[in-house]
Amino acid sequence: MTKKSHLAEINIVRAIAILGVIIVHTSSTALNRAADPAALFVYNFANIFFKYGTPTFILLSSFVLFYNYFGKPFTGDRLRTFYRNRMLYILIPYILFSVLYFMVRSYPYMADYGYPPLAIGTEFMKRLLTGRANDHLYFVFISVQFYILFPLLIRALGRSAWLRNWAIPLGFAVQWAFAILNTHYFGIVNKGSISLSYMGYYMTGAYIGLNYERVKSWLTGFHTPRAAAAWTLSSVLWAGWLISSALYVRLWYATRRYGEWADNIYYELYWNLHTIFSAVVILQLALYLKRFAGRLPIRWMTRLGTVSFGVYLVHPLVLRFSRIYLTQLDGAAFHLALLAVFAITLLLSWGVVEAAFRFSPHSWVLFGAAPKRRAEDGGRASGEVGRIAGAPEGF
Repeated sequence: MTKKSHLAEINIVRAIAILGVIIVHTSSTALNRAADPAALFVYNFANIFFKYGTPTFILLSSFVLFYNYFGKPFTGDRLRTFYRNRMLYILIPYILFSVLYFMVRSYPYMADYGYPPLAIGTEFMKRLLTGRANDHLYFVFISVQFYILFPLLIRALGRSAWLRNWAIPLGFAVQWAFAILNTHYFGIVNKGSISLSYMGYYMTGAYIGLNYERVKSWLTGFHTPRAAAAWTLSSVLWAGWLISSALYVRLWYATRRYGEWADNIYYELYWNLHTIFSAVVILQLALYLKRFAGRLPIRWMTRLGTVSFGVYLVHPLVLRFSRIYLTQLDGAAFHLALLAVFAITLLLSWGVVEAAFRFSPHSWVLFGAAPKRRAEDGGRASGEVGRIAGAPEGF
């Protein structure tokens, strides 16, 4: 069986995605403080355009799994190892960070209002089992759901060429069927904590993972025999990305500036189009950055990508305390301070995770498996894609 090569571009995608996540969370602080239209336009753009972050991680998680595992028999030993690793390196950090965020955000409020210990414990368990101990933890929760489904999906796709060829439209059909049924029948408030809400991303990632060399030729083969396909796909991809991004940003600007609320389906549709186009555009960008960017920026993006799971988990805690004094500022001082908050959140979160991996053999308990090796030169390290990440496959 041919050994899969390491894909350096994946860590570049991870780095771009985690930057998007932090920009969204930092800019949300400013939305209620943007008094003039120009400031609101800037902060709304930052808050909406960069929402590609978590959906990109979702797509990557499927991409890496299917790229690594397709064609390998899922024996009992492999299945046990698969779930053991995810319990150790994903579930344990998820549980510990759920406890941490619950104690920071919810426990003080509940204790001050005299909630009995049983009620506090019940509320924590409810949030733990729905991915709601903190807003960003839903990603880990839906990842666990996807891991449960993964052996069934890879078996089904392995047996049917038709399913492999139609994976993307089938994925979005399931996603939108669930969204429509939830609107009219189920009424699940936190549907974002259910993996069916992202099935289009998972199946797009599966298709890319199963056909990566072909997809890569479509994204980069402008001077090859596949040039016609490459130019056509890229034209559709970039046109779709620019149009959907503009529509999504404009929709939310009208809502926040004028109070013009559209039907919910438009928010979901534009978000869906913007984020799926963005994820593929970012992959294409990463392929070109790997080829043409200098060694130093690739080295730093690779390092950030390898620890992106830990940065994702810890950054809301850093952001929570770094923005405490923003309420005392106005005008230009507020805008400059917010930029500083972004930089502090990124660098301190990154530094904490890097230090934990470097100095503590038990860092995996909080941040997942440590990277086995860094590709200092931008990714000519050996080994399967995802193994260098030291984290869930999306990270």
